[in-house]
Amino acid sequence: MAQARKYALDLISGKSRWHRVPLLPDLFFLLCCNPFMMKKINTAPGKNITVNKDKCTGCGLCRQLCPVENITLNTFPQWSDHCETCMRCLCFCPVDAIHIPGKTFMPYRTVKAGELMKDPH
Repeated sequence: MAQARKYALDLISGKSRWHRVPLLPDLFFLLCCNPFMMKKINTAPGKNITVNKDKCTGCGLCRQLCPVENITLNTFPQWSDHCETCMRCLCFCPVDAIHIPGKTFMPYRTVKAGELMKDPH
């Protein structure tokens, strides 16, 4: 820890430089962070989300918690095409009715749903 602290202080003061290998991070960035991949990442979950209609009570909590207002609620929730993959809808569903086939998500434990609700004012 003492060596790490000294290195960090040397970086801050300009006595040392961060040595990085640009090839791997730059290659990873080019492969993963291009517009094509970002569109696939950001829109895939919303298109794959399913609702177990036998479990869903239509409470609307998923719609209220969606930070990008991507969910509409008729009888059951429906997702538009601008899902940001926050997974609040899955993790806070009180009856575990929302799923992405082949994926499992743990319920949030560090925050309560009410803390994420949008201010109605």
